[in-house]
Amino acid sequence: MAAVIAGRGVPVILMHRKGTPITMQNHPMYEDVLKEISGFLEGKIREAVAAGIAREKILIDPGLGFGKRPEDNLKILRFLGDFRSLEVPVVVGASRKSFIRKLFGEDDLNLLAGSIAAAALAARAGAAIVRVHDVASTKAAIRLALGGQVS
Repeated sequence: MAAVIAGRGVPVILMHRKGTPITMQNHPMYEDVLKEISGFLEGKIREAVAAGIAREKILIDPGLGFGKRPEDNLKILRFLGDFRSLEVPVVVGASRKSFIRKLFGEDDLNLLAGSIAAAALAARAGAAIVRVHDVASTKAAIRLALGGQVS
């Protein structure tokens, strides 16, 4: 896939996931979730560049919900700005993730509020892109969190 991406000159998002889709939520454990994810992504960035993908075409996603416990996801959100040290844009997709359901319950209003809060936190921490379901509400919250500026 790297050769195709490099040849076409298109952007690529490198995402962290612990395990496979079948196993990733079976007791995911980290000694230092931030350090492990950062190290993984740093290695993937090096591999991508070595494969000919232009660094300016690389984005990273710490993979909220993909092989992480709710407390891991919250720590990632709290320290999301640390991933900017990898010097590529950060992408976050927290909208309607199961960790929000686990923290706040199954109620749709709580899921919406948690999703919007996570997106606003991510944007405030410097995420270049946030993946959302509820665009208008999330955009309004991000605009407030960023002091009126959002695109």
